[in-house]
Amino acid sequence: EEKIRFAWEFIGCALLRAATRMQKAVFIVGGGANGKSTLIDILISLFPAGSVTSIAPQDFASEYRLAFLRSALLNAVNESPDSEIAASATFKSTITGDLMMARQIREAPFAFRPIAAHVFLGNELPAFRDLSEGFARRWIVLTMDREFSVQEQDRTIGQRIREQESEAIVCRAIIAGATAIKRGHFIEPTTSVT
Repeated sequence: EEKIRFAWEFIGCALLRAATRMQKAVFIVGGGANGKSTLIDILISLFPAGSVTSIAPQDFASEYRLAFLRSALLNAVNESPDSEIAASATFKSTITGDLMMARQIREAPFAFRPIAAHVFLGNELPAFRDLSEGFARRWIVLTMDREFSVQEQDRTIGQRIREQESEAIVCRAIIAGATAIKRGHFIEPTTSVT
């Protein structure tokens, strides 16, 4: 129940362009056949065309990759690499919406403040060197530990939800996001507290 409440708030804040106010990135971890890919496909479908990127946190050190975040509302990575997250200062600035520099290839650098919400999926958490509280508190880790058997799997559920329930999801998420903004923070699941 806590994970579901958090998810509503996270989606709502992203849709309301307020994700960086909450200063959190989400990492959803779990093995296969647990619904991670379906969840992210539904999430991506809620956002306007051109407002979703897919930049792994391991690539945040690249000014060219960061340039794609300029107009993004959501940064969703379906399979995060196992490699280490080295640019922790840039990661923190990206999550908190600090003023950053980026550039397109063969273009002049520009300054911007990212507003995108960040959600990363993986079978296990990535490695990182930064053991500071400032880095650790930027994460909310959600585990999806239920594996659906072949008989339980419904490979069309994501499509049906996108086609039939997107508007209702957006409405409910915006209400939850507005509540989180008013409160000033997400209700974090106790299972994600480290």
